[in-house]
Amino acid sequence: MSNVEAARPEDDIVARREWEGPTLANGTLTPELAAFCQKGVAVILATCAGGRPIAGRGFASRVDENGTVRLLLRRTGHAAFIAALNNGAPIAATFTEPTQHRSIQIKGKFARETAVTIADGAALAVQSLAFRDRLVAIKYTQLLSDGYCFADPEDILAFEFTPDEAFAQTPGPNAGTALTP
Repeated sequence: MSNVEAARPEDDIVARREWEGPTLANGTLTPELAAFCQKGVAVILATCAGGRPIAGRGFASRVDENGTVRLLLRRTGHAAFIAALNNGAPIAATFTEPTQHRSIQIKGKFARETAVTIADGAALAVQSLAFRDRLVAIKYTQLLSDGYCFADPEDILAFEFTPDEAFAQTPGPNAGTALTP
């Protein structure tokens, strides 16, 4: 992986400021940012309840033509996270590509649980395998990568939300900067 150049927050900041094409979610996402969220990257989820943070791990995401984001996560191990979202807590999702450490975060005021669809199942399969391959590429063992990326389809649930904000979260100067025009 020595020939892979690390990402920089400035790359996403400049790209968003210079973007003049169509956007999704009322201007929050560009098509490129939406595609990044769906390419098989790490998905770390966050919400809160009673003023306390709650973290979770997503397995895949889908972004529709309007910018609505669907997150797929395991029911097992996420009881507090699911309860918080079902009680109207806000949501944040951070998407990280492990070979370059490129990271973006999107936030929404609330998310709603929704039925898992056939398209969700397909996204889960494709994105889990892509993420597994990225882990192997950075020298995680095949066995560990397979286990980390395995998700029983019967244990998966979906939440969807409309992003209100997006941020560059790639490590480095300017991490945390809002991605705005």
